[in-house]
Amino acid sequence: MTKLVSLLIICFTPFLSFSQIDIIQNIDSRNVQNLDGRWHYIIDPYETGGNNFFKNKTQQSKSELIEYDFAKSPTMNVPGEWNSQEEKSLCYEGTIWYEHDFEINLQAGKKYFICFKSALTGGTMGALPLMYCL
Repeated sequence: MTKLVSLLIICFTPFLSFSQIDIIQNIDSRNVQNLDGRWHYIIDPYETGGNNFFKNKTQQSKSELIEYDFAKSPTMNVPGEWNSQEEKSLCYEGTIWYEHDFEINLQAGKKYFICFKSALTGGTMGALPLMYCL
């Protein structure tokens, strides 16, 4: 069965410090799907996305108010430092939401993990993942 997975990640700056727990071993020898490429992003300077952005909703009627649209939002390269890819984010310190769609063939009885290597060097991922549809 093929499922389309929508992955949303929220990144906070300034960064919080949490200790990392290594659970999965020998990641490089596992079957992997590379998610490098262009990811949609939304800058959230007023911290208002926490209640809605992770739902990745689309407007169903004219009366429904949805003030974001990842499908129409700009993209940037991941991996990559977001501060250096867009001039408007050069000095920005705050929340940025990322979204990326990918397909996965689910098999019964198998576990699936998402591993981010070198994500936010010197920082912490705020939520990982916030939304996944499996």
